[in-house]
Amino acid sequence: MSDATQDRGDARAGTGAKGGAQVGVLLECFGGTKAAGKARRGLDAQLKSQGGALLDTVVLQVNAKRRASVHDPRRTVQGTLTAALSWGLFGLVAGGLKSLAIWAILGAICGGLWAYYAEHLLRKDELARIGARLPASSSALLTFAETTDPRGLLKAAAAHAPATASVAGIGDDLTARVFAGATDPIELPRSPEGGAIPPGQSAPTSMILLRYPDPGTATQVASRAAPASKTAAGPVEVELVIWVDRDGRRHVADPSQGVKAWAKVDLISWGLFGVAVGALVGAFAAAACSASWTTRS
Repeated sequence: MSDATQDRGDARAGTGAKGGAQVGVLLECFGGTKAAGKARRGLDAQLKSQGGALLDTVVLQVNAKRRASVHDPRRTVQGTLTAALSWGLFGLVAGGLKSLAIWAILGAICGGLWAYYAEHLLRKDELARIGARLPASSSALLTFAETTDPRGLLKAAAAHAPATASVAGIGDDLTARVFAGATDPIELPRSPEGGAIPPGQSAPTSMILLRYPDPGTATQVASRAAPASKTAAGPVEVELVIWVDRDGRRHVADPSQGVKAWAKVDLISWGLFGVAVGALVGAFAAAACSASWTTRS
């Protein structure tokens, strides 16, 4: 993790956080497939009682055959509501209140299922690798939160009785501290810079954080780092672009899940949806006209 334009001392001087707040990344692993989902409930209230704020959660499940699946509860809710509203409005225009209710329910079901199974960042090969590494019939909960005490996140995790837990606290100067242990957290030592990975051990994930003085620079760098096509792999996978406006508010954009990335997919999906709705409305209208013509005859 590095600052692209400042040294370590300047980075600390340019922090924009309020009250020493940090981004805490909490990882909890559980023995049951449903345990992570149960632990997520009530986590927001626990963090608020400690003065923190829940930013996002991701639930991972590994079944008995070691097949991993992941879902984002927030995206699932958003996908359900968005599809219910949009499909319901189309139904209202096409056939009135009765059609609104039918299409809103269908939209909620289809949108929720699509968001649950499809709207996540992990590819199939990544899910396969995770499923091979984690025990069968297990689950994990990844939580992003704003906190002044990363160890407090582990104390909140202790109530869930995880098999293991760890947390990384990332400051505004991009330095990180890692703690492990839910009941008695201890700080893990930092690896020496440029240290070699021991034989037989691979690094499952490498994360790079770069900070720039201008709010638009990170977006430009992310666009240049994007692969030319889906089949061509880029040098890095840009997950998030974060910038702070003049009022000190943080904004986050996801290049792979943002408006531009989903525009092409939505164009095709909504086009097909329009064709389906048009076909159904045309069929109903033709049937109604035929029945009316038969009655008059």
